[in-house]
Amino acid sequence: MDARSRRLVRIENRINVKALRAHEEGTRRRSVHLDRVLRRFAAALERATPLFSEADRLRLNPPGEDLPKDWVLRPWFESLARGRSKLPNLNVQTTRALLEAWLHPKVYCYSMVCLDCGLCRPELDPVALVGPPPCYDAPNFFACCPHCQSTRHNWTHLNEPTWEEVSG
Repeated sequence: MDARSRRLVRIENRINVKALRAHEEGTRRRSVHLDRVLRRFAAALERATPLFSEADRLRLNPPGEDLPKDWVLRPWFESLARGRSKLPNLNVQTTRALLEAWLHPKVYCYSMVCLDCGLCRPELDPVALVGPPPCYDAPNFFACCPHCQSTRHNWTHLNEPTWEEVSG
């Protein structure tokens, strides 16, 4: 083995090629997951947006290449992209109810995820509706999951799955 080959072996050992390959595989899995989520999310929007006014359609699907930072569906899409929630096969009425909720001017900065079907849903901002905390009995958009009617839920940002769960 010449000096160049020995240097390459030392560099490979330092870099930890197995970890690098595992990272690349994780990146590939996330890319596949994001592509699948994007297609399903776009299809769900396509089915339901004709039911809305032109102004609401523009808020749901703003023109241009880049989505604005204040896009009303950004929290939902980001929860899907990060694997914190799922997009079950929703009927048009359920999708419409969810989109109407996301369009509401008093959507809370945190959302809920159903622990049974994985659907992300918005919450009303309790402080905007009731006043300063504690706001335990503030009204909300949905008493239960609009898809599976489960009452089991958690804050979306606390639902942090592994990528094996997401892409498996």
